Amino acid sequence: MSAVEEARLKDALQYLREADKNTEKGFFKKPDWDIAAQYYEKAGQAFKAGKSYDQSIQAFTKASDAMISATSMFMAARAMENAGNIAQLNLGQSERAAELYKRASDLYMRNMTPDRAAEMLEKCAKVMEPLSADAAIDYYLNACMIYESEDRARYATETFKKTIALLVKHRRFDKATEMLQALGNIQKDTPNKMAYYKTLLSIIIVQLAAGDEVEAGRRFQAFCSVEGFVHSEESAVAHAMLDAFDHRDQAYYNQAAARQHVGFLDNEIARLARGIVVADDLISGGGYVDAEGSSQSQRQHQQPFYPQQQGPPRPLGPGSGPMRQPSPYQQTTRLLAGRLVRPSTLTSTSGSLATKSVSSTALKPTPVARIVTEPLCMTGSSQRRLASFFSSATKAKQVKAVPQYGQPTWMTHPHLMKQGEITPGLTATEYELRRTLLMESLPKGSIVISTSYRTRYMTNNIFYPFHQNTDFYYLCGFNEPDSALVLEKDDSTRGYKMTMFVAPKNTNIEMWEGPRTGLDAAKEIFGADEATDANLFRYRIVDIASRYENVYFDYPGPAMFMPMDIAKKLHNRPDSDIMSSTKNLSPLIQELRVVKSEAEIKIMRQAGEISGKSFIETMKFTNPQRLEHQVYAKFDFECRMRGSQMMAYVPVVAGGTNALTMHYVNNDQPLKDGDLLLMDAGGEWNSYASDITRTWPVNGKFTEAQKDLYEVVLHANKECIKLCTEEKGLSLNQIHDVSMRLTKEGLSQLGIKPLAHDVDRRLYPHHVGHYLGMDVHDTGDISRSRPLKEGMVITIEPGLYIPCDPAYPEKYQGIGIRIEDNVAIGKTVPYVLSVTAPKEIVDIEYCCASGKE
Repeated sequence: MSAVEEARLKDALQYLREADKNTEKGFFKKPDWDIAAQYYEKAGQAFKAGKSYDQSIQAFTKASDAMISATSMFMAARAMENAGNIAQLNLGQSERAAELYKRASDLYMRNMTPDRAAEMLEKCAKVMEPLSADAAIDYYLNACMIYESEDRARYATETFKKTIALLVKHRRFDKATEMLQALGNIQKDTPNKMAYYKTLLSIIIVQLAAGDEVEAGRRFQAFCSVEGFVHSEESAVAHAMLDAFDHRDQAYYNQAAARQHVGFLDNEIARLARGIVVADDLISGGGYVDAEGSSQSQRQHQQPFYPQQQGPPRPLGPGSGPMRQPSPYQQTTRLLAGRLVRPSTLTSTSGSLATKSVSSTALKPTPVARIVTEPLCMTGSSQRRLASFFSSATKAKQVKAVPQYGQPTWMTHPHLMKQGEITPGLTATEYELRRTLLMESLPKGSIVISTSYRTRYMTNNIFYPFHQNTDFYYLCGFNEPDSALVLEKDDSTRGYKMTMFVAPKNTNIEMWEGPRTGLDAAKEIFGADEATDANLFRYRIVDIASRYENVYFDYPGPAMFMPMDIAKKLHNRPDSDIMSSTKNLSPLIQELRVVKSEAEIKIMRQAGEISGKSFIETMKFTNPQRLEHQVYAKFDFECRMRGSQMMAYVPVVAGGTNALTMHYVNNDQPLKDGDLLLMDAGGEWNSYASDITRTWPVNGKFTEAQKDLYEVVLHANKECIKLCTEEKGLSLNQIHDVSMRLTKEGLSQLGIKPLAHDVDRRLYPHHVGHYLGMDVHDTGDISRSRPLKEGMVITIEPGLYIPCDPAYPEKYQGIGIRIEDNVAIGKTVPYVLSVTAPKEIVDIEYCCASGKE
């Protein structure tokens, strides 16, 4: 034993003593099970490090018991799982490990974490498979039962496949068929129809292996009603296999089993298909023959309607096979299927089937049966072709259901999106690049946890319009509430594993609330490696995060999906240094968001154009008979008619002295002749905001005093925009200083002498601009002292607000003016995204006049 191992064993014993102390009862003392559990866990880890594995298992088992007493079932299950891992990986005690995993499964079920419970049963099956196939099968079946009973079967297709493979391997064909049916029921409602067709073909193969070609044919005819199946390669393979059985042609069957699409099936099914022997007479049917040449037909395990023929089985070979007397039901079914028209031996030199005459003594049906079958003189293959024809004809008349998702996709909204786009204007490649840049900036052993916003309600069952957490949306484009994104840095080609927690498809809920995207589409459309029910997020995320040294997430506000108690657990993990292990995620994402891609700027240009044109129509609409909220409604209407999905923020529609209030949003006063109207508004287009302010006269004509002040603000606006290039190397704060200087100079030219500090406190109290993007005040953690870079988008919005104060000329009192533009920073020139909104006096008056005509 090394010195390090010896030291760890001493630590373990000390942890055990501390744990035992905390379990003691006294007259004035109650056991502290939480503390005891933590010490038992530490003891388990220390014993493991000291290679005393039996003691480690005992310590973890005690930790589990303590956590049960502390009513922490999840942590209890996790401790029991650790004990099972040690039993299997370090001691190689499979039966002991299975017992511990089973106890962990029970605890996960008590914690209402069925996915983890099923995973534990899968572990049981895996460790027991070399020792007892029956036990392993039972564990797998119980895992599948948990998924089905909890309505989570669609998340466990791999578990179903493992179960089916083991059942097929051990020739339990009836149960394998049952599980394949269950798997098919899961797959039929998913977009991946090819997987469903493979399962249908697998069912037919298993039935043929079981020796029941009648049932295989019946199922094939039923499957022909499945949309698209009759036109699939899987259908062609099944058809060929059944034809081979109809004509008793082993060579033809072997050709069908050798087709490429059989190789695409799960390994055990493909192996099974290639081992099936076609019997050479009608009654004996066929079945699977193993490497030793013995029949593995599942029929051997079934009770016949009357005793089977006695005596040893006939040897396998041409014209022979294990003799089975058909039941009356089988015999009648075959008669009705037209199989009395029995092709005898077939001459096939080129793979074609040539039917010879049939011996009249091959099978003598009763007269009744002959009467029934003679008019139906059709082979099974003919019937299948007829079934396929009618199925295709029926399907042609049906309206194909369009898959529905919780947000627009290129499939459902081709008028909004192009193929390959995740959200309008942004491709899957762009989202992948964002995640890659983020993960590449993080050290090894890092995990990112980003959560959506929740649905918020104004009153019972009446919800506010949903707006997504923009950091979350920036990384994946998923626009449903109550969701989460987990990125785990690894050494894969992608560089990370992407898991999404989303709401599963639910017909009843979707009938009321609209379509959900669901788990399968989260992988197929949004690129997740794994998708899980969002209801399991709170139960699984702490366990996932505990594997990583660096955890990046943001503390939740009231609108965030992440529960506060889970955030505290993530931040206060007992196995790590708090200060070094948890870090804020938002600043890292904002570093990416602050510089826009070409695609993002294109979207923002469109948002600015929509809002600019809406300003024109709103100016035309304005007159002294209007109310502020009517002007608001007009602007909102015009934006939406041009494609804007919503207002980017609550607009300011301020007539007269209301403009002296920076964020006036009451918007409930009548407009007055002779006043100015200040409107700060912008529509959102494809999740990117515009933010524009214009000021114009209610009656359509500026007074001279209004013109004087307006020109001061307009000059500052235009001069500051000229500075918005990377070449100038200025920051927003430096541009603000320029705007302040220009404003003071303009006031001085008008003979206005502000009181000390009045310009920055009363006349122009706000900043000249802010970053703009998915949020109106975008990337709030990025300093306005940072030099502007190409690709940044900002606002330039100088203003003047003259109070009703005798210190200022009366003709200027009560006037508020702001002119705000959206500007994309270029290398050497700025790009004004709000250029369609008029701001020159002559243009504004022209627009207002055209509305009066």
